Amino acid sequence: MPEPVSSFYATANDAAVLLGDEVRPRGERGNMVVRRCAPHLFVVVANGSTHLSENLRDLFPPAEEISAPWVRLPAAPPAGPDGTAVARWLAAEHPDILARDLPPKLARSRRLSSPPPLELCGLVFPEEGPRVGETRDGYLFLMIERGPQGKREILLRAQPLSEVEYGRRRPELQGLSKKRALVVGLGTLGGDIAIELAKAGVGELELVDFDTLEIGNMVRHRLGLDFAGTAKARGTAVAARRANPFCRTKATELQLGSVEWSGESPLAQLAAAIEASEIVVEASGSHQIAQLVARLCAESGTPMIATWLTEGFWGAEVVRIMPGETICWSCFAAGQRRGELPVAESGPSSQVVAQGCSHPTTAGAGFDAVEAATVATRLAVQTLGPEGGYPAADADHVVLNFRRSPADVEYPRILAQQLERRTDCDQCQASVGSGAQLSRAS
Repeated sequence: MPEPVSSFYATANDAAVLLGDEVRPRGERGNMVVRRCAPHLFVVVANGSTHLSENLRDLFPPAEEISAPWVRLPAAPPAGPDGTAVARWLAAEHPDILARDLPPKLARSRRLSSPPPLELCGLVFPEEGPRVGETRDGYLFLMIERGPQGKREILLRAQPLSEVEYGRRRPELQGLSKKRALVVGLGTLGGDIAIELAKAGVGELELVDFDTLEIGNMVRHRLGLDFAGTAKARGTAVAARRANPFCRTKATELQLGSVEWSGESPLAQLAAAIEASEIVVEASGSHQIAQLVARLCAESGTPMIATWLTEGFWGAEVVRIMPGETICWSCFAAGQRRGELPVAESGPSSQVVAQGCSHPTTAGAGFDAVEAATVATRLAVQTLGPEGGYPAADADHVVLNFRRSPADVEYPRILAQQLERRTDCDQCQASVGSGAQLSRAS
């Protein structure tokens, strides 16, 4: 492991300065503009004439902005490890970078300007990293707070806001930043899947739903109290960008089956979104919508992952339909109806009508849904084919029975199978993209 010298200073645990690639210090000294997002959370929004990208800047709400000078040092400050020692050293060695505290008698004079209540400055120096034997810029930020209780001098560590740093912990998933995924249905399953795809590194996500988040949804939804009353598509888009600030998200509030719309029909919008994507995740919980999405995917040649939970969340299924490679959706559904393909176990009917559900929903635990969402996300990522060597999928259909033992013959805990194309089905054998065309206005 490398030994970055900045980690040996006594920096505050509940504070950070976020530093994007565009605004990293270059040269010997300069001046930054730093936005104060929380008492001890800052983001550098500009350095000289260079600004943080709008995509990243928009993640942070408008707030007080502070001018922060910075200076490059030949080595880390010899004083430390706390902020008081570093401040004393700076006052002696670089007196121009900090405001001077006035003696009490002079400070009471209205003719003299007093130091600001909050002051921030940056120190740049060489340190080892990111690998042993390599050298990079290290950063420390000194924050000085002045108030009725006196002066506090605190060291803050910089956190790199960079796509390279973000991807360092998932080398097997390299290349996903070039991929685009569409998630249809952003409830219990779809919300989790969308955010996990963003965290995996998918570069672009389009999120489709028409419902809003209510307090009752939160028992098993990824979004929390701060999103109450927000459209699930927009709320999930925000949460996905917070999880991966380099993921581009598009929220589409689309109600399939609506009889009233202006402009392009919901079906046409959905078809265009599918055509523009490299994978579609269908998590609406409606088999009618799943069938529609599957037909559009067959038409465009787009792989589809469909996932749903059974009554009472006793079980879940994840299925991958790849036009021209696997069984088609119609044959899959028919195979389950005829008992030729396994079906996840369902519990007794437990439908409830609660605030926040546009239709009756089933009772169930969020932790069971998370397991199903994880399986669906993994299969979606494997289908996208990362360049870093993450293993390809060896199954197209996964059945989860949460309340059964792996040894159960009738309902094993987990069952996975491949879904080969049927030789007696024209749709299974059809070349990619040759599915029946749908009317875009219907």
